[in-house]
Amino acid sequence: RGRRAARQRRPSVPAAAGNDLERLYGIGAATSRDDHYEAEEASVTPAIASQLGPFQIRASARFDRVDNDPIAALDPMPAGAGEIERATTEELAITYDGRRRTHPWVNEATYSTGFYVRAAASYVHGDASRSGAFSTGRGVVEARRLFDLFRGDRVLTIGVRGEALTDDSVPFDRMPTLGGRDRMRAF
Repeated sequence: RGRRAARQRRPSVPAAAGNDLERLYGIGAATSRDDHYEAEEASVTPAIASQLGPFQIRASARFDRVDNDPIAALDPMPAGAGEIERATTEELAITYDGRRRTHPWVNEATYSTGFYVRAAASYVHGDASRSGAFSTGRGVVEARRLFDLFRGDRVLTIGVRGEALTDDSVPFDRMPTLGGRDRMRAF
C-alpha cells in the first residue's frame, strides 16, 4: 500500500502585450549604445499542465509577434534585426521539481535544498518580414541542485542548461540563449 499523490490539471493562458525589451547585443560594460536594440512584443500562451507529485507534464502553444529594431552597428544585419516576426511555438515539457525548504522558519516559497530537472521539446514556425519563413525544432535540458548553507539563510545553486536547434536559419533572437529570456543571444 503506497501513498498516491493527487493528480492536478491546470489550464492557463498567460498573455503579454507591448513589452519594450532592450536586450544586450555586445559583451560587458564596454559596448556602445549601438550594441543595443529594442523590440516590441505581443504574445499569448495557452497551456495545460498535469501534476503528479513532484512531476509535471505541460503542453503549450505560444503565438507571438515581435517587432525588432535594426541594429546599426552590424552590416549586414542578421536575420530578425529590423523585421517584424510572427511565430507559433508548440512545446511539450516534463519537469521534476524536488526542491523544498529545509527548516520550518524558512519561508515556504523559498526553496533551500533539492533537485530541479526540466526537459522540453518544441517546434517553432513563423515568418519574418525581410528574411521570410522559418521553422526549427528545439530541445532544452535544464538541471539545478540547491545546497542549504547556514541552516536555510543562504542557498548555493549549481545548474546546467543545454539547448539545441534542428535548423539554424531562424531569426537571431530565436537562436539558443546564454541564460534566460533576457539573456544574450549566442550566435
